[in-house]
Amino acid sequence: MNNKEISQENNKEKKYSHSERKQISYKIKKLKKKEDYVKLFKIIKEDTSNKFTQNSNGIWLDFKCLSNQTVKRVEIFLNIALSKDKTNSDSVNSLEYVPYSKDELAYVKNQPGPKLSNYEKSILRRHRYDEKTLEISSSEDNQQKS
Repeated sequence: MNNKEISQENNKEKKYSHSERKQISYKIKKLKKKEDYVKLFKIIKEDTSNKFTQNSNGIWLDFKCLSNQTVKRVEIFLNIALSKDKTNSDSVNSLEYVPYSKDELAYVKNQPGPKLSNYEKSILRRHRYDEKTLEISSSEDNQQKS
């Protein structure tokens, strides 16, 4: 490759506008892990033409002064890092609702007609409980007789 071809490739390189750089900076704010910020800084630091300042508050850089090549690498890194975070959060957020107790009156809900009040539901539960206790006591009596 001669110098002319190299300069043509550099000219073909995408030039990022102010609004595109701003969108990338918003994506940077969405990063959650400290390791991602460290990797991002290493990408920026690799190009010696990129300048930054560092103090007790952190690292400061002027995003408009970054080279287009660096911005492209940052954008690729952000897309990968944010897609990983999204897949991780999807698996965490996809919880299934499981009630504490099963609904004993599910058969009543499926029947057409007026809905039962809580008082009426409690009467049905008590009645069912009384029937079960009678069955248990009668089976115990039968076992004792035999």
